[in-house]
Amino acid sequence: MNLKIEPIGIIRSADSGLTDVLIYSDFEKVLGDMMIEKGTKMLIVHKNMESSDHHQVNVSAAELVNRKETC
Repeated sequence: MNLKIEPIGIIRSADSGLTDVLIYSDFEKVLGDMMIEKGTKMLIVHKNMESSDHHQVNVSAAELVNRKETC
């Protein structure tokens, strides 16, 4: 599969031990209109942090635990 990847946010570790996916404000409207509920299964494409691997990104399975609303 060939993809054109455009960054729309960042991924960071949260204090709770979960992972936060923070979406850039230009793209919040796109995701805000989607009906994504707790327990939804999704794929996350993210930068590969392993230097020994030649792949640029990893694709990980994820489950939505909660959704934080922006102010």
